[in-house]
Amino acid sequence: MSLPQAQEIATPVSQILRNFIDAHREKGASIGEMVHFFGDRGFGFLMMVFALICIIPLPIPGIHMFLSIPLFYLSLQQFVGRHEVWFPQKVLDYTIPQRALVDVGLKTIPWIEKIEKLSKPRLSYLAEGWWFRFFGGVAFYITAFLSIPLPLTNLVPAVGLVFMAIGILVKDGLAIIIGSIIGVVWSVLWFIVGFTALILLLKQIVGLAS
Repeated sequence: MSLPQAQEIATPVSQILRNFIDAHREKGASIGEMVHFFGDRGFGFLMMVFALICIIPLPIPGIHMFLSIPLFYLSLQQFVGRHEVWFPQKVLDYTIPQRALVDVGLKTIPWIEKIEKLSKPRLSYLAEGWWFRFFGGVAFYITAFLSIPLPLTNLVPAVGLVFMAIGILVKDGLAIIIGSIIGVVWSVLWFIVGFTALILLLKQIVGLAS
């Protein structure tokens, strides 16, 4: 099952994602099938899908480091100005398990619907041209932070990427800005807190040794 290459911007993002999940509910879907399904809206949809998967807590240490690989491909291509999604064949052949797709639907589509109610085409120039490339660089930075296999490094940045993806899909520049701020500010706060904790730990060690 595939969608026409030209999607109406008015079509709810949550409904198109729900259609995709329903179409692949029984056997999961490969990334290649996702690229074909989302057509010319691939950048926004694929960024949203993989960010949503990164939001889901999975009982495998460091798994988000691997799940973020497609996000690196997408954000880098956005940064260099590509408007058609490209992945190596090995990535295209990778299949997202049926259970992961269903979890994405059950746990995240209601949140997407809430974001949609607040989103509308505005500041559309931020989703085009040089701004499109600039925010691709921002998305690449957020993805790099998200891929760090440490606690509290994936949930909030992934939420930021979801906002950015929906902003790209509906030409909502404000959503793109909000998503960028969420991801960047969280990463800065995390590094500040981590650095402070490290300094305090070192002082504690020095104090015990003296």
